[in-house]
Amino acid sequence: MTHQTGTIFLSPADNHVSNVTWDFYIPIQVPIEGLEIAATPTIPFGTNRNIPISLTAGSHTDIVITWNGTSLNESYFNWHTLYGEAVVQSNHYDSNGRFFVSANVTNLVSPYVTFTREVWVDYMITDLLIFLDRPFVPVGEKTTFDIYMSHCSRFDTFVNFSDGSSLQHFYHDLLLNETYSAQHIFSFPGRYVVNLTISNDVDYYNDQYNIVVQYPVVNVESFIMPTTRLEPGMNAPAYLQMEFMGGVPLATNATYTISFDDGTTFLDDFIEIFPGTLSYSNKETTESSLLTLSLCDSSFNSSFPLNDTSLVAFLEQCNMTVTTAATVLDSNTTEPVSTTEATTLGGYFLIPITHYYTAIGTYNITINVTNLVSFMFFSFIVDVDEPIYNLQLLPNPVHLKTFSSSDLEVRMSWGSRAVCTWIIGDGTPPIEAPCDRHSVALQTQTFNTVGVYHPKIIANNTVSYEFNTSSVGPIYVQDPVVGFLVECTSLTNGKCERDIDGPSYSVDVEFQLLFEKFNRKPTNASYIIDFGDGFVTSPAELSNSHETVDFTIKNGSFYNLVFDFSHTYTRGGNYSVKVIIWNLVSNETYEVFHDIYEKIEDLDMMIHSYDPDTLNKKIGGGPGRDYFALEREVLFEAKHSRGSHVTYDWTFGDGTPSVAFYYDKRASKKYNQDISYIVSLDASNIRNSMSIERRIYIQRGCFNISISVDEPRAKNSTFRYQVFPGSIGTDACYLLDFSDETSIPGQYQMFGDENQCGNVTEWSQYFENDNTTFTTVSSDDLYHKKTVSSPNNYNLTIDTMFMTEGLYDVTLQCQNLVSHETAEFSTGVTSGPCWWPYVNLTAPNICEYPECDPVVPGLRNIKRSERLVVYSEVRINCTATDVSWYSWRVYKVDEVTQIEEEIFDLGETDTYSIACRYLQIEPRILDYGLYRFELNVSMHEEMGMFTLDSAYIKITSTPLQVRIAGGDFFTGKWGTFEPMIFDGMSEVFDPDVDPDDKSEMEFIWLCRRYCESWPQFDSNYDVPDPFTMVTDCASYVEESDRGCFRRDQVNHAGKIINATSGMLEIMTGELYEGEEVEIRLIVRKDGREAEDSALALILTGDPPEIYLTCVTNCDQKMNPTNRYSLKSSMRGWTRGVFFYYE
Repeated sequence: MTHQTGTIFLSPADNHVSNVTWDFYIPIQVPIEGLEIAATPTIPFGTNRNIPISLTAGSHTDIVITWNGTSLNESYFNWHTLYGEAVVQSNHYDSNGRFFVSANVTNLVSPYVTFTREVWVDYMITDLLIFLDRPFVPVGEKTTFDIYMSHCSRFDTFVNFSDGSSLQHFYHDLLLNETYSAQHIFSFPGRYVVNLTISNDVDYYNDQYNIVVQYPVVNVESFIMPTTRLEPGMNAPAYLQMEFMGGVPLATNATYTISFDDGTTFLDDFIEIFPGTLSYSNKETTESSLLTLSLCDSSFNSSFPLNDTSLVAFLEQCNMTVTTAATVLDSNTTEPVSTTEATTLGGYFLIPITHYYTAIGTYNITINVTNLVSFMFFSFIVDVDEPIYNLQLLPNPVHLKTFSSSDLEVRMSWGSRAVCTWIIGDGTPPIEAPCDRHSVALQTQTFNTVGVYHPKIIANNTVSYEFNTSSVGPIYVQDPVVGFLVECTSLTNGKCERDIDGPSYSVDVEFQLLFEKFNRKPTNASYIIDFGDGFVTSPAELSNSHETVDFTIKNGSFYNLVFDFSHTYTRGGNYSVKVIIWNLVSNETYEVFHDIYEKIEDLDMMIHSYDPDTLNKKIGGGPGRDYFALEREVLFEAKHSRGSHVTYDWTFGDGTPSVAFYYDKRASKKYNQDISYIVSLDASNIRNSMSIERRIYIQRGCFNISISVDEPRAKNSTFRYQVFPGSIGTDACYLLDFSDETSIPGQYQMFGDENQCGNVTEWSQYFENDNTTFTTVSSDDLYHKKTVSSPNNYNLTIDTMFMTEGLYDVTLQCQNLVSHETAEFSTGVTSGPCWWPYVNLTAPNICEYPECDPVVPGLRNIKRSERLVVYSEVRINCTATDVSWYSWRVYKVDEVTQIEEEIFDLGETDTYSIACRYLQIEPRILDYGLYRFELNVSMHEEMGMFTLDSAYIKITSTPLQVRIAGGDFFTGKWGTFEPMIFDGMSEVFDPDVDPDDKSEMEFIWLCRRYCESWPQFDSNYDVPDPFTMVTDCASYVEESDRGCFRRDQVNHAGKIINATSGMLEIMTGELYEGEEVEIRLIVRKDGREAEDSALALILTGDPPEIYLTCVTNCDQKMNPTNRYSLKSSMRGWTRGVFFYYE
C-alpha cells in the first residue's frame, strides 16, 4: 500500500512471446479534516479584509468560498499548505451589518465539508464635528455638546463632566447624518476638564474640553456725576462708583474695565476694596430676607446629606459656604483629579473711583464688568468744562449816534463751551451764541432810539452759570450835533472887519449861532466859544428851545436863530471864532473868520545863528552879540509891540534881491564872505509902515578840527602830533592840553591870534601861565596856506615828550567870537616799543552754512543746546611785556529798540584771564535772542594799553527731538483687555532745557489705517469740512468704517480725540483687526514742531511684542568711533525665539 497521494499505473501480465498491458488510474487522496475559517475583527466600512481558512488534513481539495452566498472569486486555498484566505473586498458589501463567510471543501475521498463564520462590517467615526456651545458657562445654566457624524454604527459615547456626577452614556446602532447632544448643568464654579469618548469596534475618538464655570455678573449698579469742573491750574475730577448690591454670589474672577474716553483705560478686579460683613443698615431689608436670617440662626442641621440640593439652596440664602468634592477620571490617567468649589452669598460693597481729566470735552465713559461667562455694561456721558470766571460784557462804543451800531463783546478769564445770552435792553429778543475764554464773542446791535440802555449777559455751561451787566457802564444813544452855522453880524462894507486904535485899544464884534430847520436836535449838547484871542467861554448847556416863527434862508436852507453873542478884542489880527458843540456821541466845530486892523508900533529885529538841520538857534558872539559864523545860516526875526496883517520886506546887505513875507516874521540867510553886512527890514500894513536896520559881522568858525599822532610810543621820546585846524576860524585861538604835567615843553601849548587868546576868560589861567608855550599865528595866513597848499589835508606839526607811561587824553580846542570846538585823541605812552593790540571779533565770527541767519547776512546763529565759542583774532606787538589780559562782556540786544542789557550770569564761564582768548559758554546758559560780545585786550604792566572789539551772535532754538520709544514697528493682539501703549514721553525732549523738563510741550496724536491717506490738516491738525481722503481699505462697508477706530464717530484719519499727553493708550478692540495702523506723534513748543511715527499691526491670535532699547552710544548724534549696542526684549513668547537684526 502506498502512502503517497497521486495516480498509480499497473501492468498486470507478460511472457516471453507476448504481453498484455492495461492502464488503471487509481487516485490516492487524503480525507478532509478540520476545516475552519478564522475569526476576524469587525471590518471598517470601505476596507478589504483577507480572512484565513485552514484544514488540519486533506489533499486535492476543491473549495468554494462565498460572502452571504456570493462567491469570493479573489479568494484562494493551497492544499499543499492547507492554508488559504477568503478575500473580502469593499465592493462585496454596500452597507454595515452582519455578514457570513462560508467555505465548502471536497475531494475524491471525502464528502462536502462546510464551515461558516460570522463577520461584522461597521462604519467608522466619519466627519465628526463636536460643538461646545458654552465653554464658559454660568453656575446653574446648561452647557451642551452637539455631536455630529455623517455615519457611524454600533458605537458608544461616554461623557465625564468631572464634577462627580454620573458618566453620560449613549449607544447608537446606526447614525447617518444626524446630530445628538450631551447636556449638563454645573452647580459650582470651577475649571472642569470634560472627557468625551466615542468608540466602536473599528474606531476610537477621545478628547478633553476645558469648561470654566463661574458665577455670573449680576446685581451691579453704577453711578457717576455727569459734570465736573476743570479749575485753572488743576485737573477735573470725575467721581464714579460701582455697587455690588449683594443677595447673590459674587461673580467669579470678575474684572471691570473703565474707558474714560481720553486715551486712558483702567482695569482692576471686581472685588470688595475693604472686605467686611454686610451691613443691612445701608440697604433696604425686605421681610423675606429678615425671615431667612432668622432661620439661618436656628435651623441648620449638619445631618443633612451633602448632596441635598435643598440644603445647598438654604445655605446660599444663609450666606454660608458650601463645599463639595468631585472626582474626575481622566481617560489618560489612572489618578483622579479632585476639585473643590465654594459657594458664598455675596454682601453689599462699593468701589469708588476718581479719574482726573486734563482737557475739556464730552466724554463717553464705558464700564464693563465682566468675567468669562457674563458681563454688565454701563455707559455714561460726562461733561468736563471750565467754570466761567470774570465774565465781562464790553460794549464798544458805549456812546452811539442814533441808527448806528455797538459791538457787544463778551470776554471771560476762564470758561469753556458756554452759551452766552445777550439781553440788550432795547426790547429786542435775547440773542444766544457759543462763547469761551479763547476768543471774543461778539454781537453787533443797532440802536435807533435815543435812550440809556443797560445790556446784560448770561453765560452758562455744564458746570456754571454767570450773570453780569456791562463792565463799562450803560450804552448812551443820542442824536448827534449837525446842522449848525455861525455868522459874524458886525459888518463893514459887507465884510466882517474893524479897526482898533489907542489909547483904549478895544473893539466889540457881534455874532450869532443858527440851526438848520428840520434837522434832529442834538441830545444833551453843550458848547463853548473860542474867540481866537485866547479867551474861551466856560462850557454851557445848549438849549433845544430855539423853534421860532422867524427863520433865515442861507444857501437855500432854512435856519432858526439859536442865540446871539459878542466879544471885545484888544489887539488887531485875523481871528477865527469857533463854536464847539458836543455831546456824548459827537463833537463839531463851527467857525467864522474876521479881521481887526491896527497900526505897527515899536518895530525891532532879533538875530541868531541857526542850524536848519537841528533847528537849534544861538545868539551872536562878541560884545554886541552881532558876530555870526560863516558856516551857519543867520536867522532874522521881526518884533513889534502892535500891528496886524503885516508884510515884512527883508534886505540882507549882500546885494541879493530883497524878500517879502506876509504875516511871517522870520527870514534866514547864508552868507558867503566873512565881512560885515547891513540888514534892513521894512514892515507895512493898510494902516501904516515902519523901517529898521542892523549891522552884523560874519566870521569863519572853528569847525572840523582834529588831532592825531603815530602812537603808542615809549616815554622820553618825541611825539609828533598832527594838528588839523579845520575850517580855520577868523581870529581863532588854539589850545593843546597834553594831560601830563611832566611833558616837555609843557602840559599846555597855545597858538593863534594873540588878542583873541588873551580875551578868552576861561583860558586866562593857561595864557598867563609861564609854563604855557604860546605861538602867534595869523588865522588869515593859516587860511591862505590851507587854501593854496592842501585844502583837505592841511595840518600843523606840534612836538611834545611824555615822561611817564600811561594813557593820556590829549585835547585840542579852538575858539573865536563865533565858535568853540574840541577834539580829543587818546595817546599811549609805554616803557618800551609797544603797539596797540590788534583785536578782531567780526571776521572770525562770520557765519558758515548752516549757521547763517536767514535775514541778516553774515550773522552767526548758534542753537541754545550747543556750546557757544566766540572766536577772536588777537595779535600782540609789544616787547615790554609778553602777557595780555582778556576781558569779555556780554550784552543782550533788544532787536526792536536796540537797547542793550549786560548779562552777568554766565555760569562758570571764564570771562577775565590771560587764557580766555576765546569765550566759551556752556549750553543752555543764554536765552534766545541777539547778543553783542565785547572783548577788551589789555597789555599787562602797560597802563592804558588796550583795544576793544565786538561781534554779534544770535542764540536760536534747537529742533525738538521726538521719538516714539520702542522702535518703528509694533504688533498687538486684537481685543485684549490690556491697552496698547505708545510711549511718546521717554524719548521726547527739548535740547534747549533739561531733558526731563517736558513743560509747555503740546502732544498731538494722529492715527490712520495704512490703506488710507492723510487728509489735509489745518494749523491745529484738525480736518476742515469738507475734506478729501484717498482710501483703499477692503474692510470698508460704509462711510462710518473710515478712520482708525470703530466707534469714534469720525469718518477720516486724523487726530485721536482727547489724546493730549505724552503717553497714548489704545484698546486694540476699538481698532480694526488685521489692519496696519500708522500712529503719528506731533510735539509742539514755542513755535517749534517735530514728529515721529510708528507702524502697528493689529493681529488676531497671540503675536509677540518686540522692544528695542539703546544701551550705548545713545546720544542725539552717534559717535562713529564708539560701539553702538541695542537690547531687545519680547513679551508674550519666552522659548524657541530667534532674533534677526537688519
